[in-house]
Amino acid sequence: MAMGSPDAFGPLPGVDSPCCGFYLRNGDGTFGPYISVVDYTSNNITQFSPAFFLAADMTGDGKQDIIMGEGSIPGVFTLINTTTPVTVNLSPGSLGFGPQLIGVPSSVGNITLINTGNLPLTISSIGIKGANSGDFSQTTNCPDSVPVDSGCTIRVTFTPTAVGHRNAAATITDNAPNSPQSIRLSGIGEAGKSSNLALSVAPGGSSSATVAAGVMATYKLTIGGAGFSGTASLTCTGAPQAANCSFSSGATINVSASSATPFNVTVITTSRSMAALSPASTGSHSWLWTVALIGIVILPNAKRKECAAWRIIRLSPLLLLVLLGACGGGGGSTSTSPPGTPAGTYALTVTATSGSVNQSLPLTLTVQ
Repeated sequence: MAMGSPDAFGPLPGVDSPCCGFYLRNGDGTFGPYISVVDYTSNNITQFSPAFFLAADMTGDGKQDIIMGEGSIPGVFTLINTTTPVTVNLSPGSLGFGPQLIGVPSSVGNITLINTGNLPLTISSIGIKGANSGDFSQTTNCPDSVPVDSGCTIRVTFTPTAVGHRNAAATITDNAPNSPQSIRLSGIGEAGKSSNLALSVAPGGSSSATVAAGVMATYKLTIGGAGFSGTASLTCTGAPQAANCSFSSGATINVSASSATPFNVTVITTSRSMAALSPASTGSHSWLWTVALIGIVILPNAKRKECAAWRIIRLSPLLLLVLLGACGGGGGSTSTSPPGTPAGTYALTVTATSGSVNQSLPLTLTVQ
């Protein structure tokens, strides 16, 4: 057991009397509060002269206790435990973030909390208070009860909402005598234009969609909230045959520096069965209707007494048209690809552009 003298020993402040108390070092070149051992000014305490004081760890907690030998009563010793049952240490003493673009979150700053007392530290709340508390946010892994000599971390992020100096404090409320404890937070908001449009899939959305031909696919996206502000134009490429890609916001959208703006991308596909019945699919066979009409009009009006030779001559143009139609119209091709949106998987690309700043987001469309 290591034993020595108290850090400082002196009279009761303001009282002209023998030595009656002592001070303990804080470990940083300063002393803690005066600890009175005997108060000669009190009528409730029997006056005696302490013979000696010693400092030693008498309770096994790794901290000094004070042993006082009472000179007026030989053989009587008093153990004075000077350790506060619950104490907490926070570091650093303040947390500064420096300049930060408005609306852009900073890197995380850490505050370390350690229970330096003899009893568990019970935490009631951890929060941010102060003039610009909305510019700072915190998360923590601190439990409700921190064991002796254990610690945890408070993680703070600075996201300025205005230009200039921004100040607040991280506040911890607990069962320590000096509760609540506060750590000063500071940062500087700066105006500027980020190059990040923050084009992304909205929370709960998906970058892929599967639909049947003739059904509309919808993608939920967001843009903004990362420091850039302005107007962006939107384009969509990669849509399949007989499909159209469009935006709920139109071809342009306003981008906010501090918050994300939601919008939808829709891809309208075409049913293959409906497209097969469209007028365009029957246009190449219009000659059949013409020939049929000629036959209906001409043949009934032919003279019944015409000789067979004249009848053949009159029908020759009609027969020639039929032969030409059967051969594909004299060499022209009338075959077309299957109508409607073909089945398959397609890679779409949505691009947002504002001046020299642009960002693309890939989407996937599967048509069945």
